[in-house]
Amino acid sequence: MRSVSQLSHNELEVYRRVRSFRKYVEDDISSRAKLLIDDDEFRACLKKCLKQLEASTNGFNKAVEIMHAIVMNLQRNPIGKYLHTAYLSALSEEFCETSEYKEVFQLLGFLEQTDLQKIINKIVEVAKDDDNLERSLSTHLTSLKNLKNNETPEEIIFESSSPEKIDKPIEFKTRLSRTQWQENLKENMMKERKKIASVYEGIRSDVLSCLHHYFIENLKPPTTLPFHEVKFFNNSASVKRHLIGDHRLSIQAALSYPGDYLENEDLMKVEKFEIPPILPDISIAFKLYSECGKLINLYDWLQCWLSVIKGENEKDEGNDNVLQARIITNF
Repeated sequence: MRSVSQLSHNELEVYRRVRSFRKYVEDDISSRAKLLIDDDEFRACLKKCLKQLEASTNGFNKAVEIMHAIVMNLQRNPIGKYLHTAYLSALSEEFCETSEYKEVFQLLGFLEQTDLQKIINKIVEVAKDDDNLERSLSTHLTSLKNLKNNETPEEIIFESSSPEKIDKPIEFKTRLSRTQWQENLKENMMKERKKIASVYEGIRSDVLSCLHHYFIENLKPPTTLPFHEVKFFNNSASVKRHLIGDHRLSIQAALSYPGDYLENEDLMKVEKFEIPPILPDISIAFKLYSECGKLINLYDWLQCWLSVIKGENEKDEGNDNVLQARIITNF
């Protein structure tokens, strides 16, 4: 942050004109005068805001990568299958309140155990720098592995669940037939599966809650912070206007002044309203078209084009086949 301390008064004025800072100053009435007049006070504020912007940007980028890793392992892609589409979606304000975000968590709520483990593994790979999230998800991943091995996790506590009573083994006073024995066995197996399913649902609920709190905290667009213009530029319309330009005007200029585009000295000498035969065929046709009104007779248009091309050699019929081929090629 030494560069901020070395900024001159004129350079600080550039930062003061930033739109996000103006909004920040309007909300902070108590220190408005100091920030607008005192350079030292403004430097301290600028350092603080830039540090906050850096931390928010890093957390936001990591959260987008995690969201993209989740979506890539779902059946549908509510926010797109590419990272840049997920990034653009997350840049919208209050992304956690959008229907796409809710659909992602709805799909996560339908996942089976193996699919949930795959997603958690992907998240742990991406979230290596975030110790809290990695530690929490690793704990849930261990619980899922124990559950898969039919080992009841001892450290899992669910707030909504109450201690279940341990069923005593059923004692049969009489002998059971083979059919009755199979039915009792199926009933006991179904009870055991329901217990495992309820434990898995609790683990899945905890995982979704952990991810939701993480996204709520980190998926805040940095463009809402002061001085975000230092890193972000959101006026894409002006960029497209400068890079792409207006195709219609460019084409009309090229047809009217072909010498400038073809870099031909003879064509450069041609005036705007002149139509000599040395011009390209399409330029001659365009200039003739420009002289007409809204309606144009195609026969007259082509006859005028032929008269310009032939020039003084109108009686020479030796090149009629060549001219016919040029008409077919260009029109």
